[in-house]
Amino acid sequence: MITKQNLLLSLLLLFVLTNCQNKNITTEQSKQCEPIVLKSHKSSVLNDKYANLVNVIKLETNDSSLLSTITRIYMDENLFFIFDRYLSKLIIFNNEGKYINQIGKKGEGPKEYGALLDFCVNLQEKQIYLLCDHPNKMMVFDYQGNFIREKYFDILYHQIMADNQYIYIEDPYHKEIKQSQIIVLDTLGNVLSYQLPIIGEEFSIFPFGNFFTQNPYPYYTRRFDNSIYELKDGKVEKKYTFDFNELNLPSTFLDDYHSDPQEKALNLLRNDEYIYALTEITEGKKYLLFNTNKKIYILDKEEKFLQTIHIIQYSNLPIYSSMNISIGNSNGMFASFPSSYSFEKTKESISTNKANELSQEQKDFIMSIKEDDNPVLFIYQLK
Repeated sequence: MITKQNLLLSLLLLFVLTNCQNKNITTEQSKQCEPIVLKSHKSSVLNDKYANLVNVIKLETNDSSLLSTITRIYMDENLFFIFDRYLSKLIIFNNEGKYINQIGKKGEGPKEYGALLDFCVNLQEKQIYLLCDHPNKMMVFDYQGNFIREKYFDILYHQIMADNQYIYIEDPYHKEIKQSQIIVLDTLGNVLSYQLPIIGEEFSIFPFGNFFTQNPYPYYTRRFDNSIYELKDGKVEKKYTFDFNELNLPSTFLDDYHSDPQEKALNLLRNDEYIYALTEITEGKKYLLFNTNKKIYILDKEEKFLQTIHIIQYSNLPIYSSMNISIGNSNGMFASFPSSYSFEKTKESISTNKANELSQEQKDFIMSIKEDDNPVLFIYQLK
């Protein structure tokens, strides 16, 4: 005979079991955000109005420190952690550009990796997390390059970010993993929860740039979604949403991908006809800067005014760039680096006495840059 007391105990047990089973179910904090509309395509130059140039760093070039392309940057304790995904190298420089150390070792043995996909820095523990391929694992080192531990994964993850309590890794493809795009781990790499329902297909097209940023807030963006998500307390919450009008990817794109010839759909992405991804989020007190697969955009947060950035103009130098990377663990700082071509053109002007507006110190600096040198970092503080 079931008594009232037994029935209550059974219901309580069922409630507890259900909560435990739901711990790892895909969730999304779907905070309603009023879309911020791109009202004008008029371009602006990113100059002193938006950001202050705070440092210029000429990275030391030697056999150990040589970089091909800078993919991600973190900073801490006057150190710059610079990642080159193409060379699978993570190099540490000081704030004057002097080479300090290389983290991790490429190889097939223990404590080595076949390829390095991404990294992040845990400020509290002063540890570096490397996300690796061949095999799929996360390796942990201290700032001196000493190996601490590693955690193996069953599948290949693409990007990683950490705060003092959690590690966030991105899973853009595997629908069998709880249908979720972000997996939340503890600092040892154990799964805690699955966040943000997955969208998209296995397109091989990715824009240059990082979807995870921590500058100053931990943010995540993804392909086919014009929103910026904040990662807080192991949860995902929508912070900003943008409407690019005619540049929005058609809402039927993913459905059309299955009915139209796939090549036709992919060409929309290859040709950058539409905006399909936001990357490299940098947030200052007044402005929010981010890249897309088409152009750079800047948001005046007070006025809710969104506009295009055509080019980054360096203070007092006739050198320009369209490349910028958010600096992780900074308070609204980003780095820009001009191409060697830009320096070579300026050298021509100096050699032919057409750069009279430059001081002798500026001329000497520009002439000292060699074509095969590591990039020169122009460090900006976003206002």
